[in-house]
Amino acid sequence: MDFPNGGILIAMEGKVGDLSNDYGIDFDEIVLFFEESTVILRPISETDEISIGIGPGSRVDRRRRRVQLFPDLIGKQLNFSWISANNQGYQDLIVMAFDGTTPNFGVLCVGSMLQILNIDLLRTHG
Repeated sequence: MDFPNGGILIAMEGKVGDLSNDYGIDFDEIVLFFEESTVILRPISETDEISIGIGPGSRVDRRRRRVQLFPDLIGKQLNFSWISANNQGYQDLIVMAFDGTTPNFGVLCVGSMLQILNIDLLRTHG
């Protein structure tokens, strides 16, 4: 199944990792729920790459212990996504653009944890 470009985001959640501290929040998992598919991002600890699982849409379960992410993107269409590899060939960065061509955020795998790069915030307060 392909990355859901063109899909409408209905929820985005993150499972906070044990290594989070005052310098930022690290995630063990980030889940993007679209109308017709679900994308699950997880770190691969051996290589610090991002594992991308894409499957059919699923119901958002609010009882799970997760952090809601980017509520302002709910209901918006994913227009573009970039899956990038670093200079050693490891797939460790995903960038997404909703309702336009300018990226809103990225997910980077560092030290076996996922970190969010809030590009909207940088652009607004840069």
